[in-house]
Amino acid sequence: MTPLTSKFEDMTALPAGFEAGNSRKSAIFGVPSGRPEVLLSVHEEIEPLKSVWQALEKFGDCTPFQTYGWVSAWQRHIGTKQGVKPAIVVGWDNEGGALFILPLGIENGVFCHRLSWLGGDLSDYNAPLLSRDFPRYVSPAQFPALWADIRDTLPTHHIVTLSRMPERVGEQANPMMTLGGLRRNASSAHMTMLKEDWTSYYGEKRSSGSKKRDKQKRRKTEELGAVSLVSPEDAESKLRSLDILMEQKAVTFARMGVANLFEKPGYREFYREVTTGEDAEGLVEVNHLAVGDTVAATTAAALAADAALPDAARLANMAAGVVVGKVGTAVVYPKEIVAAEREGALMDADAKVLSVATAAERVTGWRRQGRRVGFTNGCFDLLHPGHISLIRQARRGCDQLVVGLNSDASVKRLKGDDRPVQNETSRAAVLASLADVDAVVIFEEDTPINLIRVLKPDVLVKGADYTVDEVVGAEDVKSWGGEVVLAEILDGHSTTETIRRLGK
Repeated sequence: MTPLTSKFEDMTALPAGFEAGNSRKSAIFGVPSGRPEVLLSVHEEIEPLKSVWQALEKFGDCTPFQTYGWVSAWQRHIGTKQGVKPAIVVGWDNEGGALFILPLGIENGVFCHRLSWLGGDLSDYNAPLLSRDFPRYVSPAQFPALWADIRDTLPTHHIVTLSRMPERVGEQANPMMTLGGLRRNASSAHMTMLKEDWTSYYGEKRSSGSKKRDKQKRRKTEELGAVSLVSPEDAESKLRSLDILMEQKAVTFARMGVANLFEKPGYREFYREVTTGEDAEGLVEVNHLAVGDTVAATTAAALAADAALPDAARLANMAAGVVVGKVGTAVVYPKEIVAAEREGALMDADAKVLSVATAAERVTGWRRQGRRVGFTNGCFDLLHPGHISLIRQARRGCDQLVVGLNSDASVKRLKGDDRPVQNETSRAAVLASLADVDAVVIFEEDTPINLIRVLKPDVLVKGADYTVDEVVGAEDVKSWGGEVVLAEILDGHSTTETIRRLGK
């Protein structure tokens, strides 16, 4: 096997930077059975490794998420802001050739230091960069011993997080998967093998029903005018398309009730760099679909009226949606856009009504963002000012509020056969339309105890007509460090009394 080091034109010996002490610490890993030795070094800076890193990308195996352009941009714009310090491990052969690179970092917390991959939540796959010569130096059975030496060489850390690792890196098995306690990465499903041509790929991947729907969508789209795929070539055009994409995604995130990824510190800057940066050339390709002139005209008009780009993008999307529903060439009137916006608001409300499983995922996401999750519950049959007061008080104590709603069957058992006045769908829709409510979950039981145990809210809120000991789920919430709050009761308001006055 031809050593990889022969392909490195400037690497006939250990790198000058390595000899000069850019490595924090080094160790010799003695491989048995007559195999060559591996020299380890740890680096706290990325840039000095640029030439070695890019050579390994070119002649070895890696995923796009471990390329120099991706990792260096992430560390510069995001990692540094998150308190992550690079601890990059390089394995060398005795001729100065790079056998592997582990792009690791250490996040220094108050109580512990966590070792993980550089790239954070923006890397679908985490893995080492591997020379094609790597298997000749380290067998799968020997890698756990090498990993033990690597950990000894690294700076102090208390927790190791190794996630999103594929089973293979290019043509090689991922040696990290030989470590104990690891599971196969479910994200492997993101990868698909492309056929030689589009026709065969499309024929294999799409069912007859999907093809029929695709044809209908294509016909409606073409009614807007000429349809074309635009691939911007210059940096300015690429960034313009990227900015519009990010603003459109912001609208989608808001509709889903999740945080806008691009509002996180450094995220927008990161995507701009990997799209047009010199070191990231070829990593990201930006394309957009051009359909007639409705979107362009609406965007231009909105910007000319001093609208912000997010608002311009949102209005353009609405205008295009209106035109698609018309026959032939058509124009869009302001009243139609207003109507579409109102309809969108109703859709946003519908999107807040979640299943238990979806609500649990949503709460987990909020909690990862450091948000405080609140919970309250009730029948909310004929919403009145007392209900509004409870919800407002609940929201003041948290960042995101989940409302548990008794199902129709549950209300009937609790209130009698003539209740509820409004069915669960109507009651959920009314609650979801409130700005203070971030999610509504319908539960079938008489009490929300099971729902509370699934969601594990940070704050549990009930009216002050209860005592803390009487609040369902109070002990559970306090057991995981949560808080139970009794909201002030707004006197003079009752669903039962309202129904009585109506003669029900």
